[in-house]
Amino acid sequence: MCVWLLPKNFDIGGTAGVWVINIILGCLIGEVVVIWYVSRAVYVLFKYLVDLLR
Repeated sequence: MCVWLLPKNFDIGGTAGVWVINIILGCLIGEVVVIWYVSRAVYVLFKYLVDLLR
């Protein structure tokens, strides 16, 4: 999640736009990571329940 675009030679609006892009990219990367962890947790839970019932 360490994607940083450095605002250089921009005015206030350009700098704010670069920071917004940084935040959006960080959120998209974080969303993929959260989906991966939740799907892995569901898989481990089902695997545990199946092993428990055997």
